[in-house]
Amino acid sequence: MFTPVQTPIVTVASTVIPVAETQAPKPTQASCVDGTYQCVDSGKSVEFTVCNNGKLVTEACAPGTVCKTVKDSILCDWA
Repeated sequence: MFTPVQTPIVTVASTVIPVAETQAPKPTQASCVDGTYQCVDSGKSVEFTVCNNGKLVTEACAPGTVCKTVKDSILCDWA
């Protein structure tokens, strides 16, 4: 004898999770030597540039900090 089998009904709920937008680094037009870096305006600006594949890329320090030049290095320090 054949007994019918009920197929369960599956409900899938979707939730939209907001994702914070991030900004991609901004490439600049100048050519440079890979691995070099400099503050855009030492002690005043959050931005610094890094040379990547012969192109300067502008990056930013964390909120509340600014880029500072110290001897041959740069660092993001409290403003």
